[in-house]
Amino acid sequence: MTYPIVTNGICRYSVVCAKTADETVRYACNELRRFLFECTGAAVPVLSDICPYTRPELRIGPDVRDDPFYRTLDIAALGDEGFTIRTHGSDIYITGGGSRGTLYGVYAFLERFLGCRWFTPTVSRIPKRRELILEDVDITERPAFESRDAYWGSAFDGTFCARNRLTSSKALIANEQGGKLRWFNFHHAMYDLVPPSKYAQEHPEYYALVDGKRLTEHAQLCLSNPDVVRIAAETLKGWIRANPDCTVFSVAQNDGSGYCTCNACRALDEAEGTPCASLLNFANQLADAVRGEFPHVLLHTFAYYYSVVPPKTLRPRENVIVRLCNISCDFGRPFTEGARLDPKPYTREFIESLEKWGQIAPRLYIWDYCTDFRCYLQPFPNLDALGENIRLYRDMGVRGVFMEGDFSHGCAAYMNELQVYLQARLMWNPDLDIKEETDVFLSGYYGNAAPYIRRFLDLTQAVVRDAYRDPAFRMTIYEWPDSAFITDAYVDEAERLMNMATAAAEDDAVRYRVERTRLSVEFLKLTRMPTDTPMRSALIDAFGQRLRKYGVSEITERGWLDPSIEGLKKSRYARDIRDNYLWMYYRM
Repeated sequence: MTYPIVTNGICRYSVVCAKTADETVRYACNELRRFLFECTGAAVPVLSDICPYTRPELRIGPDVRDDPFYRTLDIAALGDEGFTIRTHGSDIYITGGGSRGTLYGVYAFLERFLGCRWFTPTVSRIPKRRELILEDVDITERPAFESRDAYWGSAFDGTFCARNRLTSSKALIANEQGGKLRWFNFHHAMYDLVPPSKYAQEHPEYYALVDGKRLTEHAQLCLSNPDVVRIAAETLKGWIRANPDCTVFSVAQNDGSGYCTCNACRALDEAEGTPCASLLNFANQLADAVRGEFPHVLLHTFAYYYSVVPPKTLRPRENVIVRLCNISCDFGRPFTEGARLDPKPYTREFIESLEKWGQIAPRLYIWDYCTDFRCYLQPFPNLDALGENIRLYRDMGVRGVFMEGDFSHGCAAYMNELQVYLQARLMWNPDLDIKEETDVFLSGYYGNAAPYIRRFLDLTQAVVRDAYRDPAFRMTIYEWPDSAFITDAYVDEAERLMNMATAAAEDDAVRYRVERTRLSVEFLKLTRMPTDTPMRSALIDAFGQRLRKYGVSEITERGWLDPSIEGLKKSRYARDIRDNYLWMYYRM
């Protein structure tokens, strides 16, 4: 059967939702109307089912007209975010397990049948056509992960996140856009739970014993101290009461090491075979303390640095999220390959811990990394690994993935727009073809310059593959511009391709995108210059002006731009990029 939604520029269908539909379902109806009009030019009526049935309908959300067809759908199996798109009789049904799922179903409909794509918050592809005629449709999708977070400055727009089905912890996703799982504190929390400024002077025993000394800076808490547990629980309950819209509260370890080695903490850790034991025991005690009053609340803790290895017998409570971090891995090839070939043990240890945590953690999340944090503009060729790693997470039972990139507000990291787009697509469906998705993005974002940007991407992936011929090579998130895969020949060819891309750009908008992308190549060229190159400082100053022109706010993690530019002048390969470092801290 055919479903002639639009013919000859005239819409033959109405968009209809239940009279009791909430704001998200009504928003979904308006998004469908908006993009049907943008694509076809057809005026699309949006109605409540309080209006009489007069012609075929696109029924959005559940229970439209109390239609018995809904009872044939297993809507409960969709969860909050899954959706189904079905045809029945003369009508088309788009409904989710929850309202957010219904909205996602509308965006999937627009993608699948009209070719719409939202590449960045400001760049989209909305194809023009005069007709939209469907055959029978039976589509059901569920997300691979319940939490999907592309943590980049270029992805903090709530509308972009909703359209790309991201559940961002940072973006302001409005309630009408389905809202999100709201977090409080999100990351390192030990000194927030038991602040040293309040307790350290009178109670140094609340803080970690390291090498025989109680440390109240750059370390952890003494997690076996019952007063620490009591104070932390009181603090946590205060957070929950003050933030009723939040569902997840972080009780995670501080950054770095410095875990407690007092007799009680050490005894538990040694018995369980890992310093994670005292940390997980602490999280479990807090989970028990809040469950009765706040049964809906989840607590979030890390398996990070010293706490990656899970304990032998301790298990996370049902209301505890364990987030496993892979900060020390080799990122240039799939982790399963790196587990065999990485000259250091970290990738293998991560894979082993991932498998074990997947067996014991009711809610296992991942913290992944996808940029060079030392030099944001440094190429980070991870596309050979990205899709396979995300599929690995799904297959290991991971329920949430956080991809940390350049989270500065002037995000300028290597190919950041492409990274965000691919991560959003793959976190929803890890089985997508990353090459096809990349080509769709490049064509839509770079227009006529896309073939040259594709060659630049392929070149960058090829040089990192060549670097792996040296068994000692590994690609970390802290590479310098003299990394083994960066050569003068690579930089010269990359510059040539960028020149061709710039010349091919069909308008100022595309030229701007190409020029912003080529900042990575300019960064490499400048930082690899010998320090006695004539006019080197002036060239770096001019580069700084170009960075400001393109809105770049940081070129190294949390570092103010001006001192970083001055640091580039002092040595080759950006070695002093963090000299006179002015550290910017903003909460995640």
